[in-house]
Amino acid sequence: MATTPSLTPFTERSNDITKNIDIANAEQIFDLIHTANNETFHGNSDDPICNGILNKICIEQCALVAETIVKNIFTNPNGKIVLSGCGTSGRIGFMVTRAFNKILNNLSLPKYYEYLLAGDDRSLFISQEAKEDEWNVGSSELASLAKSYSRVIYFGITCGLSAPYVAGQLDYCLHNDKFIPVLLGFNPVELARKHTLHGLGKCFYDIAVEMKNSHIINPVLGAEPITGSSRMKGGTATKIILETIFIAAHLKAGHIPSNLSTKTYPEIVQYFFENIYYKAYQQYPVYKNQTISLIQSCGDSLIKKTPNKEDGHIYYVANGTFGVLGLIDASECPPTFGTDYNTIRGFLYNAYDALCNIEGDLEAKFGDLYAISWNRFELLFSSLNQCDTVILLISESDNLEYTKRVINEVKKLPCTMFGIIKEMSGNKPLIDLFDNCIEILNPKNLLSSSEILNVTGIDFYEEIILKWILNTITTGAHILQGKILENYMIDVQPTNFKLYNRLLEIVMRFSGASVEKCTNAIISAIYQDDDPTPYLSNDVTIHVSRAIGAKKVVAIAILIASRNLTVSIANKYLEDNPVIRNAISSYK
Repeated sequence: MATTPSLTPFTERSNDITKNIDIANAEQIFDLIHTANNETFHGNSDDPICNGILNKICIEQCALVAETIVKNIFTNPNGKIVLSGCGTSGRIGFMVTRAFNKILNNLSLPKYYEYLLAGDDRSLFISQEAKEDEWNVGSSELASLAKSYSRVIYFGITCGLSAPYVAGQLDYCLHNDKFIPVLLGFNPVELARKHTLHGLGKCFYDIAVEMKNSHIINPVLGAEPITGSSRMKGGTATKIILETIFIAAHLKAGHIPSNLSTKTYPEIVQYFFENIYYKAYQQYPVYKNQTISLIQSCGDSLIKKTPNKEDGHIYYVANGTFGVLGLIDASECPPTFGTDYNTIRGFLYNAYDALCNIEGDLEAKFGDLYAISWNRFELLFSSLNQCDTVILLISESDNLEYTKRVINEVKKLPCTMFGIIKEMSGNKPLIDLFDNCIEILNPKNLLSSSEILNVTGIDFYEEIILKWILNTITTGAHILQGKILENYMIDVQPTNFKLYNRLLEIVMRFSGASVEKCTNAIISAIYQDDDPTPYLSNDVTIHVSRAIGAKKVVAIAILIASRNLTVSIANKYLEDNPVIRNAISSYK
């Protein structure tokens, strides 16, 4: 029997708004995701626990952390702020670290921010889910990073209050007085993961309870538009909360001159939540028609093949912060939808020099999957075909002539090209080169207290709009491809403990079979063997290791559990019926 909704973490629940998104068209997909995203701010009126970020408790928690930063870090020449997480959480932590260190550098102030990411910098592009389960690696990496600092405010970011990598770090902080730990996630503490971590002797829930006298920021956002896809609402709220806390801290410390600095900490937090981010949400539908066109084009790229049976691709070619968002969005598609790593890729002008990651040039260390330069994109010109979609993401004008040349070259090729460009001086010649272009408008005329925006807020306003656009494009494209059943990801690979459990829940839900039968079906799907018996005694970690690279594990397991098919027949049926809802309903 599947877990009852009351015991299921909010981050793993199905959202009623989007339960039929798998049979929606591009316009309906946009509307459904946008409606669900409102819960990020206001929660769900039908569930008092689901309160969104605009609730008084969340605002006060963020304000208190901002004040703690000013008192403990900005007054300490040897203090540091460390942002750490896995997957999307870690990538957002990296992005926020990069943004604020850049702001501080421009203001000739010390760079206060560091980041940790499970699996190191490779996880910026290719998820290292197995590393997320290693609590001891998390604690040792934090200890190594922090050894030269006398005071550290540590942000453990985990949307589900579940990541062992973060649990190990929080536990380390609780036993070391130089740390002030902050837990950021989107479930109530009582729904934190209760799986005991081997060698630590406690679970995430135990650690969260120990933190009752520390800082916990955990507004409940409700279920994700796509079940368990924390890159969406969870990633958005993470970005909003971290940016707002740090802006408030720098304002009150006098680092950024503004009339907002006279407000209290809670007033500043509320101002940014409401007047930057929620206004961005309200303005986002301005870009609806162009986004719908992009969803359809990218869906066609994933569905159609050329006459020579070549697959389509989606390429983000970008500069500046828009480029970082493009890289992150592309990196999240393989673990979320089972997409091949070469199908959706991002390329960044000035590559790793612009990315500013700790490890520098990953292509030189790890090969072609980490190639992100525009020069590498230009090497693809000869292979671009009519099923490919190229999206230029432009947020800086310093490489204008080179950008114009690349656009003109791509226009000569058989692919479809779109532009998404930040409103800025000198961008009109670029916009005029596109047949299809979104210009993300400068919000100055929408907002008051614009003095602060000259330094920070405009970028964050435009970035959150771009994040919604990109998440909607790639999510919508995969929905059109048939990668979603109701609103569940059914091509997710069970590459860590969390995803293995999520897979079991999905198979049980859609097959109606017992835990035992569904477990056997999953094992048969992973090992491609009708008899699961030889593998039943294997530890989950062995199943997870074997599942890396496996295709359609969830869909195969559902058909085996619900229709008693052999592995080979299930595989063949899915080849003929790639949309899983149709495959299940039509099989007799």
